[in-house]
Amino acid sequence: MKKYFIILLSLIILTGCTQIVDLGNNEIPKHLKLKAPKEKILKSKEVDWIERKSDGSFINKGKIIKYDYITENQVEKKGRFKKGERYSNIREIRDGEIDFFVGDHYFKDNVGNVYEIEHGATSTIDAFDEYMQVSFFEKIFGRPALADDFYTGAGDGAIFNSGSVWNTVRNAGTGTTANPTLTSASIATMKPASIYYNYRGFFPTNTSAIPPGSIIISADFNFFIVSVDASGNNNIIQTSQADETTLVTSDYGAVAFTAGSGNFTPTAGQYNVIALNGIGLGWIKKSGEASNCGSNTGWTCIGVTSDKDISNTAPTNRYSDYYGWTSERTGNSEDPFLTVEFSEAPVVVIQRRKATNQESIY
Repeated sequence: MKKYFIILLSLIILTGCTQIVDLGNNEIPKHLKLKAPKEKILKSKEVDWIERKSDGSFINKGKIIKYDYITENQVEKKGRFKKGERYSNIREIRDGEIDFFVGDHYFKDNVGNVYEIEHGATSTIDAFDEYMQVSFFEKIFGRPALADDFYTGAGDGAIFNSGSVWNTVRNAGTGTTANPTLTSASIATMKPASIYYNYRGFFPTNTSAIPPGSIIISADFNFFIVSVDASGNNNIIQTSQADETTLVTSDYGAVAFTAGSGNFTPTAGQYNVIALNGIGLGWIKKSGEASNCGSNTGWTCIGVTSDKDISNTAPTNRYSDYYGWTSERTGNSEDPFLTVEFSEAPVVVIQRRKATNQESIY
């Protein structure tokens, strides 16, 4: 008996504990089976299921679901949506370009691809409800986790400031020199003689491909460090440079002195993988979210500096001094990038309207 129970349990797990819906003798016709994954169902409602009999009369077979879904038919021509809209009507304009207006015939995904929407597809209530329910594994383990790499943009680089008084150097709003186009970024906090030097790294990264509503699980900043002269502790910080595509000296003070990672000491000749802590994970921006730097949405704005810079502790020697590659270096085999692990947005339970006497499907 125990053996058969184990076999039965294994079958349940392999099938995702899907309920079996008894539809009796009414087999679902092919044209009533769902035509899209549940993630692509946009809206639904119950209507009367009316069919024509062979003698020309009609029979009401109860209720049925009418739904709209995103098809696989991608619109190839150029077009534009009203800002913030993901659904649209369509009409032709000159030169063959297509102009999209607010409506519900077309759908734009998170990366800008446009797909046709099919209206009025049908399914039985039992089949629809069974198909749309959250699976056993989604209930227990959540939606599948995804991971992606996001490379820093042209606004990465370093800004340094120097002077004879540490507090003046550290707390200045404007630095001495900004380097947005160099192939490497120096990061340092030191006093090799009588002058203090403080270099901060800036690494704005476009993470707008992460869908809205996603849950950020983890994130690592991957920084290829070329050379290390002094290996003091360093941390990830959040930045707020005015333009995410470049750096200017007035961005020197556009940082928050809160550590978004644990301490790390730089190691030369390899990628240094720096895990963001809970605070740092909160800085990861998804599609449509306001950025902490620049004017575009969906940018994650991080930087790197020493723990002494964060804590406002004056260095007494060459405490931390190293440099790593930026996005300006030819190729991207050693460019800085973020690896973000996230889960899709929670399954949305669709609220559908009940049928009225005027609504039916033939």
